[in-house]
Amino acid sequence: MEEFCQHEKAIAQALKTGAKINISPSLHSVNLHFYRLEDKDVIAFSKQLEHNTHLTCINLGDNNIGDAGITALSKSLTKIPHPFLSSLYLHVNRISDKGAESLATLLKNNTSLTSLDLHNNNIETIGCLSLSKALTQNTVLSYINIGGNKIGPKGATAIVNTLNQNSLISLDMYDNGILAEGASSLAKVLRTNTTLTSVKLEGNNIGKKGASAIADTLQYNTTLTALNVTSNFKGIEEASPLVEALRHNSTLLSLELGDNHLGDEGIKELSNVLAINTTLCSLNLHGNNIGDDGAVSIANMLYLNSTLTSIELGVNEVKDSGAIALAEALRANTTLATLNLYYNKIGDVGAKAFAKNLRKKITVTVEELVNLITEEAEKIELNVNSEVTQMLTGNTQLTSIGLRDLASTLQMNTNLSSLELGKNLSSILRHHTVLTSLTPLEFTVDDGIFRTNNTLTEIHLGGNEIGVSGATAISQMLSYNTNITNVQLSGNRVTPEVSKTIENQVKTQKRQFL
Repeated sequence: MEEFCQHEKAIAQALKTGAKINISPSLHSVNLHFYRLEDKDVIAFSKQLEHNTHLTCINLGDNNIGDAGITALSKSLTKIPHPFLSSLYLHVNRISDKGAESLATLLKNNTSLTSLDLHNNNIETIGCLSLSKALTQNTVLSYINIGGNKIGPKGATAIVNTLNQNSLISLDMYDNGILAEGASSLAKVLRTNTTLTSVKLEGNNIGKKGASAIADTLQYNTTLTALNVTSNFKGIEEASPLVEALRHNSTLLSLELGDNHLGDEGIKELSNVLAINTTLCSLNLHGNNIGDDGAVSIANMLYLNSTLTSIELGVNEVKDSGAIALAEALRANTTLATLNLYYNKIGDVGAKAFAKNLRKKITVTVEELVNLITEEAEKIELNVNSEVTQMLTGNTQLTSIGLRDLASTLQMNTNLSSLELGKNLSSILRHHTVLTSLTPLEFTVDDGIFRTNNTLTEIHLGGNEIGVSGATAISQMLSYNTNITNVQLSGNRVTPEVSKTIENQVKTQKRQFL
């Protein structure tokens, strides 16, 4: 009886070693992401696809695949009917214009593919022209990511000119140098387009001219709900047309304006507009040189705005006085669910203001994601109130005041069941009696903590550097703490012997080990 290869790792190993490979004809999804596959490997893999007509998803992203491999794959998928293939991920490879031309042939003939990811390859204008011709004939593709290539203004124009002839819902063209010309072409098409809901133009230097074109079209377009123009402007003067468009637009739900050098004056202008905007729900302003004055402007806006549910203010210059203003605004605002302030300059005074505010809103069903930063720390993110079940915390070392306020807030919360935090576990675990899940970013086993805490049932330590000593300590801890039933250690540098010891221990005690 012929044996079929069903596990991705086994498939990748067979391809790399040149061993005979038989992929199960009933396999529905293949994820060969980040296996360092080359053209010869994909050519061998493509031949196997002739025996499978059930695949719905193929992921070959983050490999070393060039045009030869992509051509073989495209020919196989075109030659043999694959009526269920809906997603094809080819990001971060070496695909150039020739490979894009082969993919274009596939798109012309395929009637099932709905998602195509080509970001971070070497596709230039000519390859993009080939893809755009195919998109005029393909009526099923709904998502395409061609970001991080070199399509330029002409390639972007070719792509967007197909929008009224296909069914694209999401278009990602980040970092392609489309400039104002490409943005203007997009804006022109969006005036009449009724299918596209999400556009990402991050890092394209569209400038004021591009902003004006998009702002103008927002008066007419009624379907676009998400717009990303991160890293496109050199200040509020260039971004101003787009900001002013928010006064009248009633469609956009999400706007990303990060890394645009808006500064406090730009944030003040934006806040004045958002005070009367009634539709925008999510706003990303990371990396905009926002200081305390800008934070105060946002705080004043929050007293009036009742639709924003998420604001991203990471990587800015907000200090204690700005944090206090934001914390006070949250007393009155009942709709904001997420406020992210990672990598700012908030100290214990600002942290204390947020902790005080969280205690006062203990009965409100609003999640407040707050990043508390001391002068010696990097960050700590909170998501706390009486009905929130998860807290997310970054890697930090809070001073005693900041940590004490955080710990006292948690002691008043009786519903929190999952916590992710960095080094400061003791004050939390010793007092919190409901917590069942823990995910530290940096882990040191505290024997006393795990002996006294009898509610914790899960520990997630993926992607840390716990090493052999940390893993050994975990093994010892598991021997006396029988409440912990789920242990995840993936992505750590642990010797096979220690890993096997923990795995056997977990299996013997009928626990889950990943």
